[in-house]
Amino acid sequence: MNRRRLSQACRDRLVRTPTIIAMAGLPARGKTYISRKLARYLQWIGIKTK
Repeated sequence: MNRRRLSQACRDRLVRTPTIIAMAGLPARGKTYISRKLARYLQWIGIKTK
């Protein structure tokens, strides 16, 4: 139960404050793939993404 409260508190903080995630690396190494998967996961847990 404590773990769930902590998780909810973290999610609430992430929703209220803008967060930027920058991907850097060599061409054709999966940056777009990982970014799409991350955006999909964040949307799944209820965090809006652009």
